[in-house]
Amino acid sequence: MNPNLSINLSLLPSPSDPDLPTGSESLDSLPSLELRTRFLVACNSLLQPTRSILKNINLKPSFLISSFHWTSDLASEFGIPRFNFGTVSCFTLFVTHQMQAHNLIGNGKPDSDPFVIPGLPHRIEFTNAQLPLMLRKSVGNAGKNARNQSVRSLDSCDGILMNTFEDLEFDYCKLYQGIKENVFCIGPLSSISPVDENHACLKWLDSVKEPNSVIYICFGSMARVSSRQLNEIGLGLKRSNQKFIWVVREGDFEDGELDFVEDGLNGRGLVVRKWAPQVAILSHVAVGGFVTHCGWNSVMEGVCAGVPMVTWPLFAEQFYNEKLVVDVLQVGVRVGVEVSTEGVDGDEAFVRKEEVERAVNELMGGGEKGEERRRRAKELGEAARKAVEVGGSSESNLTLFIEHVKKKLSDK
Repeated sequence: MNPNLSINLSLLPSPSDPDLPTGSESLDSLPSLELRTRFLVACNSLLQPTRSILKNINLKPSFLISSFHWTSDLASEFGIPRFNFGTVSCFTLFVTHQMQAHNLIGNGKPDSDPFVIPGLPHRIEFTNAQLPLMLRKSVGNAGKNARNQSVRSLDSCDGILMNTFEDLEFDYCKLYQGIKENVFCIGPLSSISPVDENHACLKWLDSVKEPNSVIYICFGSMARVSSRQLNEIGLGLKRSNQKFIWVVREGDFEDGELDFVEDGLNGRGLVVRKWAPQVAILSHVAVGGFVTHCGWNSVMEGVCAGVPMVTWPLFAEQFYNEKLVVDVLQVGVRVGVEVSTEGVDGDEAFVRKEEVERAVNELMGGGEKGEERRRRAKELGEAARKAVEVGGSSESNLTLFIEHVKKKLSDK
């Protein structure tokens, strides 16, 4: 690190909305997914304080990285190039473009009817029930506004920095670059952070003798899983006879509800309540699989660790990520969810213990398919490491991005 570089932090107030609970500073701090659209709309209140910071800063920024639509006006006002930060895959962005370009969303079809996405190198099917809520035709005015703001943010930016790498989704990087200029794939942006080596998870993993014998289960920081579904997951894990580490969000269960999972396991499983060092766990030699909600950060961390995945999408773009993992990369096994949890009855997306058992055992088992899946996952992990090394695709793309910004500034 260059010791002469300095970083200045300017604090912004929390998004302002009387209907949001105190302390709502990020999506994962919200008590309910139903508040997500309201939170995003409330972020518009950050316009004026951000303008004030830019007015009073001593050195004008060379560029701005932001996905908020209102920052496009600020970028124009101050003459600063603005770049979106892509929190999803190129696959997701291109597939969404194809859906909209061919008017595949809605059209009065039943939500369960599948449709094929044209113009892809792989056969990819979706149903309306799997789409993000803001893409569905039936979404309310708030959802439509959020969707329009997202489109405006992409359309008005000078380029996009993507948290992906070319060897992961080469075809889709090129396809998306064909419809959007200045797309720079600079990922993966996850890495192993300093972790307390005495953390109970890591100490427990160190006690496991067999490599690739533990499956890790985590549904991210935003997912809300019902106590009924937690109970079914626990029963499925017990039936699978696989070693596991299972991270459960505090607040998704009552005291004593998960005790049955730990009873009688004789050390075969570990339930972690609150938080666990996910990147370090996935990178541990004992871990051989990952049950994930398919959030893009988690998918990237699983890819970087070189572990195959059981895919359990819940909402947002997570069904896109499942299709990338299973149908394109072929490093995943579906648990069988077919309906987004956004705006539906809980029973429609409920997964029974038998399906949990089947998916976990299929992923962790051997056989030709299992070995091929594990081999491909290891290859992707190695490709992720090489991408960010000197001369790698992501390192080279970051250099291209810097040169692009320099040219835009010099042209002015």
